[in-house]
Formats: sequence, structure tokens, C-alpha cells
Amino acid sequence: MALGLGIAMLLNLKVRGVAVWRTFFYLPSIVPIVASSILWIWIFTPNGGLLNNVLASIGIHGPDWLQDESTSKPALIFDGLVGRGRRHDHLARGSESISESYYEAASLDGAGVWQQFRHITLPLLSPYIFFNLIMA
Repeated sequence: MALGLGIAMLLNLKVRGVAVWRTFFYLPSIVPIVASSILWIWIFTPNGGLLNNVLASIGIHGPDWLQDESTSKPALIFDGLVGRGRRHDHLARGSESISESYYEAASLDGAGVWQQFRHITLPLLSPYIFFNLIMA
């Protein structure tokens, strides 16, 4: 949940190209589970998989992602994080609904970024966090 909230906060930044990243994280959540499984197998295949081909293009020999015990857990965690795009999207949309006036008032009172997150963002996102916790 914490990592999902962190990703949601990053996806809410006002930077160029953030729409592409939002699409990258949200797209797997609307793809059916069978198609998603086939896609991840294609990405993590040791010989000829997309990820190992990208690594080979820069001179790195890629591991046997799902067959090696040292890399299978990180690969499955990455799959889980990306595949939960709807949860990230809920949190990102919830943080967009927080009025900027709260942050302006807090910065005028001398609150830093961490204090604004802790005292404004987290409490106002608590319904979204609770929803994601229940749905998970």
C-alpha cells in the first residue's frame, strides 16, 4: 500500500510525459488476466524475452527471471505492482481532488513537503486508502 501510494504521488506530479506513465501503470489492470499472464511470460522468457533482449542490446546478459530463485521474487513483485494500476489510479485521482488552497495555506504557515503530506494528503486520502485496502 505504501509503495502504491508513493507511485500515485509520483504519477500526480505536474511534469511533462506523466500521462504516458499513467497509461503504463493503468493498462495492465484493464487487460484480462490470461492475456496479462501471456504478456508477462513473453517479457520474462529467458531466451528471446523482451526484457532480456533489451538488456542484451546494452551488453548485459539477463538472468532466467522466473526460473532463478534470486530473480523470481523481484519479477513477481514488479508484476504485482504494475498489474495493480487501478489502485494507483484511485490514489492519484484522489490526490488530484485535494484543493491546492490547503497546500498554499500550509506553506504560508511554514509547513514543509513532508508535513504537508502527513497532515493534509494522508488524512484526505484516507477514504481512498481504506477502499484500496478492502479491495486488496
